[in-house]
Amino acid sequence: YFCSFYHAADELSMGFKPFLMANGLKQYVAKQQYPNEDDFDGKWGIFDEPFLQFFKNKLSTQQQPWCSGIFTISSHHPYTVPAQHQDLPKGTAEIHQAIGYTDRSLRAFFESARKEEWFANTIFIITADHTSINETYEHQGYRSKYGVPLLIYSELMPAGISNEVKQHIDIFPTVKQLAGIFKQVAMGRSLLDTAPHSAIHYDGTVYTYTNDSLCLQWDGTSLYKLFAYKNDKVDASDLAQTHQKEGDLMLHELKIGLQKYNYRLLNNKFN
Repeated sequence: YFCSFYHAADELSMGFKPFLMANGLKQYVAKQQYPNEDDFDGKWGIFDEPFLQFFKNKLSTQQQPWCSGIFTISSHHPYTVPAQHQDLPKGTAEIHQAIGYTDRSLRAFFESARKEEWFANTIFIITADHTSINETYEHQGYRSKYGVPLLIYSELMPAGISNEVKQHIDIFPTVKQLAGIFKQVAMGRSLLDTAPHSAIHYDGTVYTYTNDSLCLQWDGTSLYKLFAYKNDKVDASDLAQTHQKEGDLMLHELKIGLQKYNYRLLNNKFN
């Protein structure tokens, strides 16, 4: 596969370029390679709508088969929206109009991409790296910072909605399965696997292990905390004492996951 990555901001921001190029990426395209400075948002990078159209046009010239990613910026602070899209509703938080603009930009991208010959044979993944402004109290908890949508569009998949626990590392085995590549992967499980999924997350201070009903939080040294996150949105009631059996099993699974990750990282066995 010809692998490329498109970044709407400066090519050295976020550390994407050195990491990806060191791991075999063939092409990295950023703000510096974008042809029209008028589409700069004045703060961070290129507005979503023109950058997505630029991305679509480039995909049509890439050597097939290809695998390409894009990092857009308009739905991120400072939430700048182009003058010609100020008709979008302001909403009740400063992010709302920017989200509307990103949604409109994605719609325009799919409307134009649908006309390309590669569209029907392409798997589209849309997700985010973190959440943003949360207005309601119930969305102020730990999990709300990182619980993001994951959308997959492909003519290879039936339409549907899943509220089960998933994690970003599951994307790779999912795409491989949809592409008909059944070689074993180092980490993650295909979203097409109907067995219960779980998720491991680390924010620099706290490890979390989440299954279909409980979320365990552990700092690596002290006793863990356990929350029934579906009903306890802000982690108010620690269930570690009353659900010790479940908590101990989850902590064991978390440690297994950490051991696998560290072993593969130290021994370069992620392939």
